[in-house]
Amino acid sequence: MTIAFYSAPKDLLTPRTFEPIVVGETVTYDGKPELCETGLHASVRPEDAVGYRSDGVLTLVEIGGEVVVGNDKVCGQTRKTLCFFPEYDKVRASALAEYNKVCESARAECDKVWESASAEFGMVCESALAEYNKVCEPARAECDKVWESASAEFGMVCESALAEYNKVCESARAECDKVCESARAECDKVWESALAEFDKVRASARAEYNKVCVSAYAEYNKVCAPAWAEFDKVRASALDAVKEEAKKMGWVG
Repeated sequence: MTIAFYSAPKDLLTPRTFEPIVVGETVTYDGKPELCETGLHASVRPEDAVGYRSDGVLTLVEIGGEVVVGNDKVCGQTRKTLCFFPEYDKVRASALAEYNKVCESARAECDKVWESASAEFGMVCESALAEYNKVCEPARAECDKVWESASAEFGMVCESALAEYNKVCESARAECDKVCESARAECDKVWESALAEFDKVRASARAEYNKVCVSAYAEYNKVCAPAWAEFDKVRASALDAVKEEAKKMGWVG
């Protein structure tokens, strides 16, 4: 028999079997217990128990049957609930609520900065994309114009030289392709230049966006870190009170 601490699920139902966790009642495991694998588990210290399930209900339990003891945990074939620690749960909930209150405000400010930076990033990219399209549209129009002109010329040559259709048309098609390839190359050159400029603007905007977000997150952590430290301090004090209560009841030495 080993006395230990167990952070029970908030619904006070045993995992997997869903048996109610009630003071004075015992749940049973029919099998060979193995740490972290099988059996009914608990922790040597209350700190370890809440470390495994931080949002659970802290209880004092008796592990019986075949028992395996580890450095910070135990497991066995039976687990009897001896008592709850409602005062600890109350203190922890209050401290966590205070922590969340501090962090929610910091998170809201952080989100506000992120949203502003995202909007600014989007505006810069939209402007750069508009500039890119502005440059590319005339190039596309010129390319289409050359293509239409060359195609029309190709058609005219073919119509007037029907007798020598194959000879003339092949030559005209080759000339058409040559003209179009040149126009396409010039068009591609303009596009590549515009795209490079767009990428340059977007990269600069992304760098500024990241800089703002990293700064906002650092500020968020700066606010939350002391709040978390205070929460840990209050929780540690409450866990010390749990140990003292267990000692007074004679369950632990």
